[in-house]
Amino acid sequence: MHDKRTKATNGRASGFSLVEMLIVVAVIGVIAGMAMYSIIGALPNIKVNNGLNVAIGVVKKGRYLAMSQRRNYQLMFNGTTQVWLRRLEVPNGFTDLLPVSALPGEVRFTLFAGLPDTPDNYGNATAINFGGTLTQTFLSNGEFVDSAGAPLNGTIFLGIPGNSATARAITISGETGRVRAYRWTGAAWLEY
Repeated sequence: MHDKRTKATNGRASGFSLVEMLIVVAVIGVIAGMAMYSIIGALPNIKVNNGLNVAIGVVKKGRYLAMSQRRNYQLMFNGTTQVWLRRLEVPNGFTDLLPVSALPGEVRFTLFAGLPDTPDNYGNATAINFGGTLTQTFLSNGEFVDSAGAPLNGTIFLGIPGNSATARAITISGETGRVRAYRWTGAAWLEY
């Protein structure tokens, strides 16, 4: 015996009505809109973090290569977007390590007015702040020194100009060559 109650009741077919489908589509649209708004707001931070990774990668590579190859490596900058390493040859000369690394997109070496120095307090007079010295070198023992061979502490500031929420900084400690990264939270520098 077959029970007739298993079929659709009251002559209605099973499934979704047009109103139910429109409600589902509207909810999906609202969620997608909120996600896009969130992503658009996060894009500047994604870009500047990528730039921070490029710059800190070059700095750390310089220290590593100096120690592993027992050669001195200078940290070189060109304008507001380019950084590279220069190996100092023995007894004379140099070799630039190519390619030159460029900060991506709108990211620049820049100093935002009104922001305090990082917790390391190495100075914030310029975007690339190494106390006015024109040469910065990693020695084979990992030290970071100026042109006279004295330990050199310094800071590299970067971000997207006009957007202080994207402020980032890299500090280098002269005696140890230690490299730290910071981001501006809107109220303080926080180590990355």
